[in-house]
Amino acid sequence: MNKNMRKSPITQLKEDLETWRQKKLDDELLVQKQSHAITKLKKQLALQTEIQHERQRKALLQSKLKAITAEIESLSMNVVDSLDVKTATLDQHAVSYTDTIKELQSQLESREDDFKRKLGQYQRELQHKEQCIQQQQATRQQLQRDHADHIARLNAAHMDRVQTLQTQYQKEAAAIRTSSKRYSIPSIDMSSVIEQALNEFEQEQHNHPPPPLPTTPCTPLVYHPVALATSAPKPNQQWYSKRYMPMDAMSWPAPQAAPNLKRQIRI
Repeated sequence: MNKNMRKSPITQLKEDLETWRQKKLDDELLVQKQSHAITKLKKQLALQTEIQHERQRKALLQSKLKAITAEIESLSMNVVDSLDVKTATLDQHAVSYTDTIKELQSQLESREDDFKRKLGQYQRELQHKEQCIQQQQATRQQLQRDHADHIARLNAAHMDRVQTLQTQYQKEAAAIRTSSKRYSIPSIDMSSVIEQALNEFEQEQHNHPPPPLPTTPCTPLVYHPVALATSAPKPNQQWYSKRYMPMDAMSWPAPQAAPNLKRQIRI
């Protein structure tokens, strides 16, 4: 019963191949998801362009600050040169420029702090995404290696099973041939056997007992020992019981010649 329920190696191989094919499809789906994640990461990396713009704006503010500082120095020199004429005006301009410088410095510090905060956040996100990509790539490579190893082991197991079955078949065939040689029937001369059968058949055709005595319808069949004694069979004749002897036939048909019988059985 267990032998009938046991799966054949080919069926088991097909089921294993179908299982690994489904696993390969799952791996490809996982790779597609990873590709989408990588695309999303690339979009996030595009934010570095904004960081570069922030750096450019910072450089622009610094250049403006330098220009204002140079202008202040120039104005200071002009104030010193015309101190006796424009003291009040220079004081007003100095106060105005000082307020402007303080405001620009405050904006610059605020933008610089915001830029540093965003830069640190982007760097942390970029590092996290890179780690995720590396882990996913390592997982994908490991899955591919495992898949290749399983396919190789499956093919090796299939070849081992096929070789085992072939070896078992060869052993069984050799055992059958050995047993057939050991218990082989000796060759028989068919011509001599047929000749002997024909001779026995012809002998039986010639060895018939004499016909029974004729009886009338009113006379019952009686056993006559005298008749049997007078008609005793010869040494080469066979005895037949009256129970199986025909009552209506007067004589047996003449036997056919041996050549005709040989032609009938197609020797």
